[in-house]
Amino acid sequence: MNPLSQMYVKVFHVTSSKSGIPFISRTEKNNGVSSKVELLENVNPIKNHTLTVALSGSVLETFYQKEEYYTAYHVGILYPKEKMTEKEMLIYSVFIRSNSFRYSFGRQANKTLSDIFIPDLEEVSKICDSIKFTSKIIDKHPFKTLNLKLNTSNWRWIKIPDIFHIKGSTTSSYIYLKEKGQGKFPYITTRATNNGVRDFFNHYTEKGNVLTIDSAVVGYCSFQNLDFSASDHVEIFRT
Repeated sequence: MNPLSQMYVKVFHVTSSKSGIPFISRTEKNNGVSSKVELLENVNPIKNHTLTVALSGSVLETFYQKEEYYTAYHVGILYPKEKMTEKEMLIYSVFIRSNSFRYSFGRQANKTLSDIFIPDLEEVSKICDSIKFTSKIIDKHPFKTLNLKLNTSNWRWIKIPDIFHIKGSTTSSYIYLKEKGQGKFPYITTRATNNGVRDFFNHYTEKGNVLTIDSAVVGYCSFQNLDFSASDHVEIFRT
């Protein structure tokens, strides 16, 4: 039996407010939060301890929501049918997100989200007992505290191949990497957050000390100091 129930909400006009509650959209950034908004009269926020799932856009980006919130069109809400811990909800968010490869080329998950197979709660509880939760976040702006004053008056345009060798990465499946187990090597994907890192595994296919660039979405470029593996559409710049 599927331990999560699915629901949709009616979309209302909202007003931004720094002191308001989270507004969840289809973005892959910031736990899905695109802004803070004012509370609406006679419209209760969605309960916390639920999962939000992008059904289009960044399809199947799934996040655990600890606070009450409002949400946008094409965002599915999953709430537990049984009592679950925060860790168990987080594990389910990973399993749902790992199916995102099925929705390439603009395919939406509006009608098929309920068809995705996920483990039952007993299995997820065993997973929670077997792994240690750690936070491995890479600073998106490592130079933000530096006061750099650059003289660009004599700069000129050059082509990337003038200074870098460009090659495609060896594509690694997320499901295959999960079978290798959690580890210290980053898994780089076509996302414009967290230095491109989606997860860490005990496997790598590429040597570090290179630049990686997302060639499929926004051209996000990041430096990889560690050995790593990568998903499709990740290009590598080597000197």
